[in-house]
Amino acid sequence: PVIVRIGDEAKPYSPQFQTEAAFARGWKAVLTKAYNTGTVTCCCPGRGEKPLCIKHYETSDAFGLARFPLTGGQHSLNCRFYTVDPAKSGLQGYARG
Repeated sequence: PVIVRIGDEAKPYSPQFQTEAAFARGWKAVLTKAYNTGTVTCCCPGRGEKPLCIKHYETSDAFGLARFPLTGGQHSLNCRFYTVDPAKSGLQGYARG
């Protein structure tokens, strides 16, 4: 689930509302309205605020959500925005190339 804030209004949206075809027009309308004026926050039980970015794909006129760089480790393990924290990935022991 996510919370979309536009002005003083904050409204939660379920994963079903975001992904089911029956709600596609409504979800696109929400993201269109929030694109330049609102904020989106992930509600997974991870740590921190977990802000999300609204992406507009001009070629298909579609909208989507993306995590901000280096915030993947703040999300819970089963969240679609989760990624391993780069500082804890184990790659520090390797040199580039």
